[in-house]
Amino acid sequence: PATGLGWGSLVALRGDHPPVIEQFYPEHGDNMGSLLAAVGSLPRRDELLPLLLGKSGSPKGEGAGGPDSWVPIAFGTSRGLGAALLGRALGANDVGLCPRLPEAGALETELATAYSARLAGVPGAGKSVCALQAAERFAGKGFRVVRLRDPRTDALALTQDDVPTVHLIDDAHLTAEHALVMAEHATTPSKLLLSTFTTSQMSGSSHGTIYLDAKRAVGVIAHDLRRRRKETLAAVRQ
Repeated sequence: PATGLGWGSLVALRGDHPPVIEQFYPEHGDNMGSLLAAVGSLPRRDELLPLLLGKSGSPKGEGAGGPDSWVPIAFGTSRGLGAALLGRALGANDVGLCPRLPEAGALETELATAYSARLAGVPGAGKSVCALQAAERFAGKGFRVVRLRDPRTDALALTQDDVPTVHLIDDAHLTAEHALVMAEHATTPSKLLLSTFTTSQMSGSSHGTIYLDAKRAVGVIAHDLRRRRKETLAAVRQ
């Protein structure tokens, strides 16, 4: 008597003789060999990730976080009290105007000793200007001061020339932690790294992180404004 093979039997036989099934029953063979070959030809994860991040083919130093990703900071003439009183973000030109925060001295010591330092605090506490106050002291010693264009990177390289440099990263909580740690390990007496973090965005606390006391910072600034009453009133009237 003739024996018919059902789909269940074909599935069972396919495990032992896939070429036979594919030859005589192509509609049931599933073409597994071609499928596996196609899967094998797909890019590996380590090849695909740079493509997704838009870094494929970028020469060394030109990608995000490379040596060319740093922009120079110049400490110039103050803009006056107006910007500070309006709550605007303060920059390098405002460093001389703001009273020196105690944490700036701690950052200087950390940079001089360990070559890298981290400053953390709540939003609007004055982290950026505090870091700039510390950086300005090194600028006075002949250091160049540069800032990272975009902290959102998973690759970070310090400048590679012979110029003594303070590298500043604002919002470093956006930078991949492993990249930041590797950059800190690459620091030297002439290549320093100073990073600021928003505490609410930090994934963890690094040993040696300096925390900005927001209440004390407000008190220091308020005391200075009262001391410069005439200048403060003039800025308010403008």
